[in-house]
Amino acid sequence: MLCGTEKLRMKQDPRQHIYERDNFTCRYCGWSGATSFEQWQLGWFAIDHVSPIKHGGKEDDDTNLVVACHRCNSMKGQEPCSSVEAGKIIIARKRAEREAWFKRFVLKA
Repeated sequence: MLCGTEKLRMKQDPRQHIYERDNFTCRYCGWSGATSFEQWQLGWFAIDHVSPIKHGGKEDDDTNLVVACHRCNSMKGQEPCSSVEAGKIIIARKRAEREAWFKRFVLKA
């Protein structure tokens, strides 16, 4: 617990330059976390490997790293992907599948 003059020490993210390069914005859907802290929290941003390491993507290659919001990052998952555009297609397909499920079972449409 913090008291008095104690300060919260935040670790510097070694990939901070990726956030800055991408303007704190999800490269897949365009959600921006740069407008306010609330927007940043809602997006729950992370650094994503465009081509997952599991499928041969380079771990520390800046060209393989992008900012992604939690929704896009979880929808893309570990699927093989060669570019941000390919990732957008994967995400759009999964979103459509989830939306169809939602309409069928939640809205019962």
